[in-house]
Amino acid sequence: MEEYELLQELELELVQPATRMNATRLSELIHDGFEELGSSGKSYRKQDILDLLPKENKTHYTLSNFEFKTLTKDCILVKYKSISMGAVALRSSIWINNSGNWQILHHQATVVQNAF
Repeated sequence: MEEYELLQELELELVQPATRMNATRLSELIHDGFEELGSSGKSYRKQDILDLLPKENKTHYTLSNFEFKTLTKDCILVKYKSISMGAVALRSSIWINNSGNWQILHHQATVVQNAF
């Protein structure tokens, strides 16, 4: 499978309630040095995500408009749009290949005001 396709599948997996409630799977997908700058303006680390996501309400996300940029052989930037509960956000993630496994290292979401 092409790396871009795999990373798109991993992004889609990360918004699935079954994955978000599974701390073991989240730990596999999230790099130990992970940082997220959320659409709320808050900053999160890996442990924050592992503590918060399994407890959140099941939220449905629609992801689209994926774009990819290879930064290095083992580092890829993924950009896309999300819609959740009527809110539109532009998102970007940096994924690194860690010993053959892709892990998300950084994520940022920016809410788009008046998107509709």
